[in-house]
Amino acid sequence: MAAHKVALGHPRDASGLERLVREGRLDPDSVVAVVGKTQGSGDRHDPTRMDADHALRQALLDLGTRPAEEIRRIPMVFSSGAVGLLEPNAVLFTRTDGPLTEGGEPRLVIGTSQTHAITDAELGRLPMVDAVAGSVREAAAAAGIDPRDASYVLTKSCLPTVPVAPHQPTEAGYDDMPTLLRASGAAALGVGIAVGDVTRPGLDSQISTDAALWSGRASTSTGHENPETQVVLLGNRPGAGGTLRIGRAVMADALDVSALNRAVRDAGLDVPGDQHLPEQVRARVVAVFVKSGNPEPTLRGRRQVQEDENPHYIAQVKATIGGIFAAAVGDPALYISGAAVHQGPPGGGSVAVIVDHGPEVLR
Repeated sequence: MAAHKVALGHPRDASGLERLVREGRLDPDSVVAVVGKTQGSGDRHDPTRMDADHALRQALLDLGTRPAEEIRRIPMVFSSGAVGLLEPNAVLFTRTDGPLTEGGEPRLVIGTSQTHAITDAELGRLPMVDAVAGSVREAAAAAGIDPRDASYVLTKSCLPTVPVAPHQPTEAGYDDMPTLLRASGAAALGVGIAVGDVTRPGLDSQISTDAALWSGRASTSTGHENPETQVVLLGNRPGAGGTLRIGRAVMADALDVSALNRAVRDAGLDVPGDQHLPEQVRARVVAVFVKSGNPEPTLRGRRQVQEDENPHYIAQVKATIGGIFAAAVGDPALYISGAAVHQGPPGGGSVAVIVDHGPEVLR
C-alpha cells in the first residue's frame, strides 16, 4: 500500500494526480480509493465535493486503462468546508499486490466496497445501518483482515434529492440537518456493528439520538456524489508489505489534541507523553483524519455557547479543531470532518494517523 497526498488548488484540480503520474511516482490504474478535503461552505448544496470527485475520476480515466464503470466504483470520500487554516487536499491510496511476508511487521492494508443505491425510504433507518454493516464486512474481507481488527472506516453516503422532513432554508443552506445527521449516524452505526463496537439498535428512533451508541473507528460523511454508501476500510496486517501503518485514538472532547500522540503511538512510533510531536516524527506523518462533534454545553467546566441555529456554527467548530491539529502536526493539509454523530463519545470524536516506517522519509 502507498498513500500520496496532493493539494487541491481549486475544486476541479487534478494536477497533483497528473504530476505524480507524469513523474512516474504513481500508476493511475493502482488507485483504489481517495479521501479528501475540499473548499466550500460545507452545506448540503456545496458543489466542491462533486467537482473534486468528477475531476479525479476523469483524470484516472484519461491517464489509465480501466473502463469507466470500474473507475466509477472507486470510493471517493470528500468532506467540504476546508475553513480557517485548512488546506484543501486529497489522499490517493494505491495498492500493489504482492506476497505476504511471514512474520513481517503490521503494515497498512485497505479494503473498499459500496452498498446498493440507498433509497429515501432506507436513508437514516435500520435498513441503511444493515447495508453499511454488510459492506464494511466485505471491505474487511477484501483487505484480508477480520472486521474487528479494522483501525478506521470512512464512508460517504448520499442525501435524498428532496428533503424527507419539513425544513426551513437558511442563509448557508443547512436546510435539513436532521436528515443529514440521521444519514451520517446510520452509516456510523453500520460501521460500529461490523467492527464490534456497538450492538444493533432495535429502533429507527435511536439513530442520531442515542448517545450511548458510538464507535471510535467510524468517520462518515454525506453528499450527492453517489447514490450508494461508499466504504474505505483501513487497517494493519502482519506481513502486508510496504512501509505504512495506521494508528487510531478516541478524542474525549474537542480539546483532546493529545489523541494525536496516542494515535501516533498506536501506529508504532515512539512519542514521549503528550508533548508536541518531534520534528522527526512529524516528517513521518503521511495523513491525519479527525472526526469531531460539537462541544457539549460545558467543555472542561467552561460554558460553551452552542449556536446550532447559526448555519456557520459547524464551520466555526471545524475551523477551531482544524487549527488545533494543524498546529500539532505542523501541516494544514488535514482531513477534518464535523458532526460526529455516533462517531466518538458525546462532545469528542476520533483520530487516525498514517505514518511511514521506511528507512528514509523525505517529506
